[in-house]
Amino acid sequence: MKKYGQPEKIRVVVGSAVVGALAAMLLFVFGSLPDADTPDEPLRVLKSDAEVLTKLSLSNDGNTLAAASANGEVVVWRLPGQRSIIVGRATGSAATMLTWSPDGLLLSGDSSGLLRGWQQPDLKESRIDSPQVPVTACVFRQKTAQKQMLLGLSDGRVVQIDPSETKLRDSGHRGVKAMLISSDQTVLISAGSEGKLIWYDMKLDNVLGTASEHDTEIAALAWSPDGIKFISADWNGELRLWDANKRKLIASAAQPDAVSAMAWTAEQLVTGSWDGRIRVWNVASNQIELAFSIDTGQPIHSLVVESSGETAFTVSGDRSVRAWALSPPATDSAITP
Repeated sequence: MKKYGQPEKIRVVVGSAVVGALAAMLLFVFGSLPDADTPDEPLRVLKSDAEVLTKLSLSNDGNTLAAASANGEVVVWRLPGQRSIIVGRATGSAATMLTWSPDGLLLSGDSSGLLRGWQQPDLKESRIDSPQVPVTACVFRQKTAQKQMLLGLSDGRVVQIDPSETKLRDSGHRGVKAMLISSDQTVLISAGSEGKLIWYDMKLDNVLGTASEHDTEIAALAWSPDGIKFISADWNGELRLWDANKRKLIASAAQPDAVSAMAWTAEQLVTGSWDGRIRVWNVASNQIELAFSIDTGQPIHSLVVESSGETAFTVSGDRSVRAWALSPPATDSAITP
């Protein structure tokens, strides 16, 4: 045993040394190469005293950016970058919705069912009657005899609020996730947690049609600039282009991870994702084609785009809002799906 055992041990030791040397050499070689996964750099970072920012909304005039947190805080910046102001801190419940009305009302809902509003220009807080169920979507009807606010709830109901009355009805969804109102203010399009789209006639008070092209929860809806088409996007990363009036599917596309937010500018469609990428799409000739992507390095919880289409803002569950130039970066991320 000693005769043959000792050389075998020597071979094992020598072999281990060779493997270790090769591993060290590979680490040296590859460690000296540029990191292909290095995230792109933002244009600027807007910091706040709030924590865990998860929702974003940009006022219609483009002058005020608002963010809401998982701790019940609502923060605003006067752009291009004035110091943030916490305008509200309430129950400590996570934000479920944040939006601006056309006339400058900032509206926030949280998981406790609380609904709060702040009116421009002074952003003084006011409580708004709430059904005490989390509000997950909101649109405003401005061209009616009375201005109306339509709320989509996590339990699947839609609430219609105007100065004279409040109405509740079932939407047909298990939970409402996103809503759009047509340019003539007569048709409400809603998206649900079960993946269904529903067209609802506000004048006739009935359902015009439904579509079930998504296999999972729809995360976002976005109008085309001309208000004739819209895109729906889901947690599987699937995008669907629709003819809004005909309720007809026109085209489909997909990205590798969930769509967490979406905006359609005059030139391009922009999506945010849990994989940390902002993707910019060309939507022309009834096709959806990826133009380029930007690696932010962090999961994107929410995203908004300035009206010029040149800058996107994102939040990723920390204290900051990051601004990104919507132009192809000078890295391989420009062609990464």
